[in-house]
Amino acid sequence: MAAVGMQRAQLKHKSMDPVPIEDTVRPNLQNPQSVVTVFVTSKPAPPQRQENGESSASDPNSRSASLDRKKFTIHKDFICFYSPFFASAFNGPYKEGQTQIMSLYEIDPEVFGIFVYWLYHRKLPTHTAKLGHVNLVHLAKLWILGDRFLAPALQNNVICRMHTIIGEGRLGGFEELVTMAYNYREGHNEMTKLAVWTVVTENQAFFDKIWQGSGFPPAMALEVMKVLKTHYEELPLVRKLAMLPNDNFRVKEYTGRREVGSEME
Repeated sequence: MAAVGMQRAQLKHKSMDPVPIEDTVRPNLQNPQSVVTVFVTSKPAPPQRQENGESSASDPNSRSASLDRKKFTIHKDFICFYSPFFASAFNGPYKEGQTQIMSLYEIDPEVFGIFVYWLYHRKLPTHTAKLGHVNLVHLAKLWILGDRFLAPALQNNVICRMHTIIGEGRLGGFEELVTMAYNYREGHNEMTKLAVWTVVTENQAFFDKIWQGSGFPPAMALEVMKVLKTHYEELPLVRKLAMLPNDNFRVKEYTGRREVGSEME
């Protein structure tokens, strides 16, 4: 069923830089900057507190919130410029806007740290001190954060890194990536498309390993069959397809001021 073999050279792709904008539009550190504080923990949010109508879910002083959390101090101009989610929170009439403090739950602090790195450097690190090499699983978590934070430029930077890693044959964590992709938004996202094309362009042994292991989600198996059926006449005698260029897996970025470039892998 799956393609037999793949030419790695065909996976190489060109850098897909979004429309550039004037450097003066982007935030910089040339002048004094205000900062915001974001507390991040992988633990669930504490129960909602009914006293005085307040919620402990956004209370950084909550005893539950203080467990296993990390504190990030970030320049406000940076995080608000690249993420409408944070711009709305820190510039709005709610508690976060008044205190300039936010608590986030069920998020890997190390992955959030990669997001902060990206804010300042406009590219992704290849490794971190705690995670080691940034792999497909870390990137899948980061892509989902980008969707949650309304940061399509980050998502596209992530998908291009995934594309590069897959093209180099570093497929560790691929099955977990598939699970995460198909569990997020019921599988309606660009990561699932990349996963399908990875399966149909990899070798038979890779396909068999997944099939005999955790197997494919039913929706993925259907999409694999659709791709093979659609491109059957394009298949050479050895029955293999070339991976699509990375721009086929990117999300639409904002136009105007928020259509900001990032270095694609």
